[in-house]
Amino acid sequence: MERTGDGTTPGSDAPEGEDLESWAYETPLLEQGSVVMSAVPKAEPSTRGHGLRQQYFHKCMILALEHDKSFTKGIILNRPTAYVLDNFKIWCGGDVQTGGLYGSRLPLPAETTQQFTSSVSEDVLRINPRRFGTEGFAAAAAGDGGDTMADLLVTTAAPTDGATPADITVLHTLTSPEARERSKRVLKDLFVTSFADARWLVDNGLATHDDFWVFVGYAGWGADQLQGELDRGLWHLAAADPTVLLKSLTDMARDPDSIPRLDAATGELCEGGDGIGAWERLIEKIGRAQPSSVEGEGDLAIQFCDDMLREWVRTRLVPLPTVSLASTVSAARSRQPFALQPGTLLAVTSPVALDLQFLHKSLILVLDVRPGLVVSVVINRPTDNSLEFEMAACSPPQVQDTGGDASEADEASTTYTLTARRRVFFGGNLVTSGTGLLLLHRSSLQCGVAIEGKHLGADADDAEELAPMPEPAIFAQPPPNPGLSIAGKDFCGTSDDLLVFHGLTAWTHGRLHRAIRSGHISQVDPSHVDFDVLFDLGSHQSGASPDLQERIKEMQAKSSKDPAATAFLKSNRQRRVASLAEDVWRGAVDEGALTVPTTPRGLSHLADDALLEWLRVYTT
Repeated sequence: MERTGDGTTPGSDAPEGEDLESWAYETPLLEQGSVVMSAVPKAEPSTRGHGLRQQYFHKCMILALEHDKSFTKGIILNRPTAYVLDNFKIWCGGDVQTGGLYGSRLPLPAETTQQFTSSVSEDVLRINPRRFGTEGFAAAAAGDGGDTMADLLVTTAAPTDGATPADITVLHTLTSPEARERSKRVLKDLFVTSFADARWLVDNGLATHDDFWVFVGYAGWGADQLQGELDRGLWHLAAADPTVLLKSLTDMARDPDSIPRLDAATGELCEGGDGIGAWERLIEKIGRAQPSSVEGEGDLAIQFCDDMLREWVRTRLVPLPTVSLASTVSAARSRQPFALQPGTLLAVTSPVALDLQFLHKSLILVLDVRPGLVVSVVINRPTDNSLEFEMAACSPPQVQDTGGDASEADEASTTYTLTARRRVFFGGNLVTSGTGLLLLHRSSLQCGVAIEGKHLGADADDAEELAPMPEPAIFAQPPPNPGLSIAGKDFCGTSDDLLVFHGLTAWTHGRLHRAIRSGHISQVDPSHVDFDVLFDLGSHQSGASPDLQERIKEMQAKSSKDPAATAFLKSNRQRRVASLAEDVWRGAVDEGALTVPTTPRGLSHLADDALLEWLRVYTT
């Protein structure tokens, strides 16, 4: 079927009412007016979907407003919100230039140095972004959700908390000369105008608020970026009769159940407010309907992404419930204040599902407090990677008596070196200059180590040479004794006394104090942390099944080199290691009688699943 440059069909007239003959089909042609639809997620990592990040793209339909060789701009059509701006209903158009409207409501640590205050210079602590599960996050959506709706009207307003002024796109089907002269055609009978012009038409009695669909934010791709994602099967491209899109938009606007809302009793998102139904109808129309549910990893991936999308809608597209200022102040005052200093131990007690999932049920050690930021490391997030290195021994290594020349033993005893291998812990989403590795040891020892080593992935055959490690003592003073200290060059323990971390977390003072005041994070008594378990997890052999028969099966699977069996083996080991790491967190929370905030039913389980998915994707 021939289409013109504006996406219309020559010789066709827009039908009145519902047109049963309206068409939609898959096409390889990307142009203005095309509909970009997210593909059904699969079990394979490359097509796993938008469960861990950019959840708003899961089962979405995007209308391409602009497309050329250098840039593609589109708006998501099936993400209505519960927000209202000047009596106009607001729709989420995407993750770029949102004015902070859809930002996280949890005070999370910084993802880039751009979020630090200007008082922090590169000379204080050289930190660079490290993309562990944060690819694709738009800086425009990094706000705390505290921006008012009025801020969106002032497009020249200064950004707040990393957010940029909002980009507002308005769609309509008005045919009056006044509306047409203020609009640009996108598809036949579908036009785009500015928010200012939409208000002018309403103010002058030429339209009503319900004649417009107002989208805050947009989705954008650079040169060849979207085409590359299409080639990888992440999206389907469709051409659609404008009546198909208009009916979908109209149905969602008129149906109260399509607007996201919360159940007053449970706090959960009510059915119908996630936009999935609109996607399912159009994806079926182009012949790409989701296959019948078959129990398996692929089906679980789809359900996980559905649940994560619904959680994103619940927390980002619905205004926060009204809470009295008096109760908020009272709750904050009930929490005992404490000074943040090196050595302070913290526990994240609120579920963390949508962003930076590694923080869920984490224990955090403060390493340094500087002007503008607090530098810390997550201490209970073991990965499936390990580091092999040479280190000095405090005593001569034992040499087996073979009856040979004693001088061989004497020579060995004067070398005082040994090869060690330890599991690498994920310490955070930011890394220091150099290798980004940090060594911590049991504080009862004299600290320190200077090593060169190989970073080993899950498959030791893929070992990658590392440059010599920089001096690990990157801070002026080691933290006071919380059970751990930063290692320096005079270390005289064994490798069992070391924990190896890759990455750090860094918080602005404001965000961390907000997290503490709101009860998302609590201080932990070091005596309540089972450091012995943490050091045991530092062994690259930890995570073995306690059952002998299971260990035999794992050994057989490993020797078979069957990909499916190997993946199953890794998954089981990862779950056991993650469970032990969670036990350390739970022991600290339970022994300290820390308050765990009340959350909607099922959120904690979803955050558990998100953490396991994050570990599977980013640490194996």
